[in-house]
Amino acid sequence: MQILVIQTAFIGDVVLATGIVEKLHHHFPGAQIDFMLRKGNEGLLKNHPYLREVLVWNKASGQKIKTC
Repeated sequence: MQILVIQTAFIGDVVLATGIVEKLHHHFPGAQIDFMLRKGNEGLLKNHPYLREVLVWNKASGQKIKTC
């Protein structure tokens, strides 16, 4: 199972959404969880133990950048 959490709002919203990642991991321990967020917030989730991949969205250019 693959799950993508999308939170492209501001830093506080990303912090609040981290609880969702933990709940998803608890309920679906075998799932691959990815997270998409706005450029500049990626440091919050760097090396998160439950995330497979963090996708960075650059709103200004509309490009997605793969990190972590």
